[in-house]
Amino acid sequence: MAAVLGATVALTAVPAGAAPEAAGEGWRVDDVGGAYEITVELDEPLEMRAAAPAIVVDGVEVGTARLSEDGRSLVATTNDPDVLAADEVEAGWSGEARSPSTITPAAVVDPGAATPPSPAFATDPGAPGPHTVGRTSYDLGRSAVELRDMLPVTRGEMVATVTYPSDVAGPSPVVVMVHGRGDSCLTAGGAIPRPLVYPCRTGEREVANHTGFGQLGTLLASQGYVTVSISANAISVYDDVRTADRGASARGGLILSHLDLLDRANRGDASAGLPGVLEGRLDLARVGLMGHSRGGEGAVRAVQLAQTTPGGGARSTRPSSWRRATWGV
Repeated sequence: MAAVLGATVALTAVPAGAAPEAAGEGWRVDDVGGAYEITVELDEPLEMRAAAPAIVVDGVEVGTARLSEDGRSLVATTNDPDVLAADEVEAGWSGEARSPSTITPAAVVDPGAATPPSPAFATDPGAPGPHTVGRTSYDLGRSAVELRDMLPVTRGEMVATVTYPSDVAGPSPVVVMVHGRGDSCLTAGGAIPRPLVYPCRTGEREVANHTGFGQLGTLLASQGYVTVSISANAISVYDDVRTADRGASARGGLILSHLDLLDRANRGDASAGLPGVLEGRLDLARVGLMGHSRGGEGAVRAVQLAQTTPGGGARSTRPSSWRRATWGV
């Protein structure tokens, strides 16, 4: 089947009450002016995954889908008229169903031709360094920044934990870390509310996903790095609903917003609202970005958005999907 059309394509809205071109139990296909919009009603809310939701037609994934605001349906658009003859249409996850023509056979590796092991590092990168570790944090609120490329316009939090080598008087290189996609709010009883909204509802508590890098932050700070682990909970709530790129640009933009704040704090600008202990400690000419899963995708997107100067770059380790926005980087 043909690929899903890009999200930037202008499509004709389906008139209210219009009869679908094709339909079955829990799904329908509508003609939207030269393309076909497929809607699947969900029996239960989608679980939170890093993978993008998709629509599968007769066992073949037609493309990733956008989740409705109420979390009750998925919508994808294709230019393939074969969907009008579909027998079965269901929700799925990107990468779990494929057309046989798109499957690339795995390469056969000759064990006798294995690459020799790389030489060991002179210093164990997993061993704590010599520096004393200091900790601080900042929280500028849950609607502190407009999130990039979200429609409707959506605001999110500016929250981070910071670890640093407290015995270093001058500037140290900076590592900004972004967590992956996960549930952002829990009920008082610990259940996951659906649909998710952000900020969390009254009576719910926010999950401190950005603290998950605590052990790594401590290790890097002991080795001489300032680490800034940022919260991206608002993006996790709306990236499958309000963005065309699964939140890659929103995460990338959020990273750059934090770097702007850190620059102001480093120069002693108290209006930035960050802890004064950061003044003069940040070498922002040496910045590393890292993230887990969609957070890693956001780190790569931040490099693209910043139009990195020669000498900078991004290295992706164990990417979640080669078919998403990081392709070609």
